[in-house]
Amino acid sequence: MEDLGFEIRKHLNRYLAGDISIADFDSAIAPLVWNIEKRADLATVSLGREIELLLAEASRGDLSETALREQLAPVATTYAVTMNQGVISFSWTSAGNSTVRDPASVQSYLLSVGTRS
Repeated sequence: MEDLGFEIRKHLNRYLAGDISIADFDSAIAPLVWNIEKRADLATVSLGREIELLLAEASRGDLSETALREQLAPVATTYAVTMNQGVISFSWTSAGNSTVRDPASVQSYLLSVGTRS
């Protein structure tokens, strides 16, 4: 069985590449993020919930599909790693640029996302 975070990113990357429609992406993501808090680490929960929120905004008409893709693109290249001393978040681009966010601020964000209902 594949790692849940990997599975989510696989579908995200397929959608961003234009390989699947928004409906197919939503159908693939929905069962993966259902009760994700019970099955995944904090970083994967944050990933799933962020995608779920953006898809909800698009389905309500608050985001166009172009805006959805623009919002999802950085999500595809941002990774959070949970460690004993906190959470480190990093992202990179195909050009090799990378950024690392302060672990304390990332942990606060992930905890706030995890408590949303």
